[in-house]
Amino acid sequence: MTHKPTGTRVRVENERSQHQNRETALRILRSRVHEARETKNAEDRAKERKRMVGTGMRADKIRTIREQDGQVTDHRSNCQIRYKDYVRGIWDGLLR
Repeated sequence: MTHKPTGTRVRVENERSQHQNRETALRILRSRVHEARETKNAEDRAKERKRMVGTGMRADKIRTIREQDGQVTDHRSNCQIRYKDYVRGIWDGLLR
């Protein structure tokens, strides 16, 4: 038996009866197609999650806050403001 959309093939010759072999082949074919579909869905979900999360590396940073230097840098807009203004909520330089 062949599942035409995926090209998955199953051949069973366990029994003497062609009818029983077809039933067994159909059961195996259904389970393989279902397993392949579930695997594909899981891979797609994993790719989407990874795309959302990012790599976690330095390049994924949005903002660097350096309290000891008194400086805040926004990496998206390449703007810098004073740390004291950032703490007070004065973010005019960052929100361009």
